[in-house]
Amino acid sequence: MRRAGCSAGARRGTRVYDILAGVFSQEDVKTCFALLGDANMNWAAALSEQGCRLVHVRHEYCALAAGMAYARKNGDVGVASVTCGPGVTQPITALPAAVRAHLPLVVFAGERHGESRKQAERGAV
Repeated sequence: MRRAGCSAGARRGTRVYDILAGVFSQEDVKTCFALLGDANMNWAAALSEQGCRLVHVRHEYCALAAGMAYARKNGDVGVASVTCGPGVTQPITALPAAVRAHLPLVVFAGERHGESRKQAERGAV
């Protein structure tokens, strides 16, 4: 079985977000609810190029709530994407509802390049 981004030609210049978008595409993700920021915009663009419909929301909680509604209505896995920092903490309040309802849900949160290194240098790991 061929894996996304694993051919010799694809290795050169392939970014992690391209590989991750390929994996989501292989899993047949058709719709993603997203609040874009620095940390997830490249992944979302790559996912969109592979045919996934991106639905932009105005709050992180809404991305998760829309993913939950999608999963409930269609019986497919709901996918929500948020950016780093507070973008990751906002949807946490909706997660218990998804767990209680046994909804299949993936929350994809990115991290800006170099962010961990900067935090480690400041001692804020």
